Amino acid sequence: MRKSYLITADFFMNKRNIFSNWILLVLVVAVFAFWKPIIRSDENTAVRENKTCIWFLDVGQGDSAYIRTQNGKDILIDAGAGNKVLSGLQKAMPFLDKSIDLAIATHSDQDHIGGMDEVLKNYEVREIWWNGFESKTKTFKDFWQAVQSEIGQGALIKIPALFETKIFPDAQITLVYIKDGKFDNKDDNENSLVVELSEGEFDALFMADLPQEFESQISLKDIEVLKVGHHGSKTSTSDWLLDNFKPEKAVISVGKNSYGHPHQATLQKLQKRGIEILRTDEKRDIKICVD
Repeated sequence: MRKSYLITADFFMNKRNIFSNWILLVLVVAVFAFWKPIIRSDENTAVRENKTCIWFLDVGQGDSAYIRTQNGKDILIDAGAGNKVLSGLQKAMPFLDKSIDLAIATHSDQDHIGGMDEVLKNYEVREIWWNGFESKTKTFKDFWQAVQSEIGQGALIKIPALFETKIFPDAQITLVYIKDGKFDNKDDNENSLVVELSEGEFDALFMADLPQEFESQISLKDIEVLKVGHHGSKTSTSDWLLDNFKPEKAVISVGKNSYGHPHQATLQKLQKRGIEILRTDEKRDIKICVD
């Protein structure tokens, strides 16, 4: 009887070991399947690149650009509408990185700050720039409520002055446009924060929705990358701007829309000058790195 018991116990122990091994195997396969896309995504981040990179995120008909500097500083310029920006950030940012050093809300249009409240809820944002233009829209109220919560956790919020510069170890962000040196409550597009990213000889200009009649107030040297104003609208991107700044690449952040963006006139201006056109509605997320 004792011998029979020992054989039975050994049998069940072997069965349990086999069962445990199968569980372990299934877990290993599951973990590998889960981590594989994360590893693949991380290979596309600036951490692996060891250089400063810009991701123009596909947020549909809206604007959002994420920058990661060579030394691992995170910058976000606008956040589109809704929460699509979150999936873009998850793909672009390192897996465990949940902080943003500087977030810039260029103006209060929904297609620029509609997703910023979700960013502020899901990431620790250390500094926020905005244009000081308050709106009565639900979009702005949601944004402002999230901003107040972030301030309560130690974030700095400011209306930057013209030529104010945020210096990082290997790059800098500079405010290069403010309407007539002050903000005006009449038209928020005219109040757009226009910023320049600079690193060495590389410059990228982010035009937000600035109308072309104000573009000549921006004083810059040649640039490498232009984030085209107002999603390629004919009301932005003047001949003056293109002839003076001479961008090599023009990024148009655009999605399905009823406005005719990007307008053919804008595309023709770019094509005439041999400027490479990159559109988020065609290429989805667009990544440009500093060589």
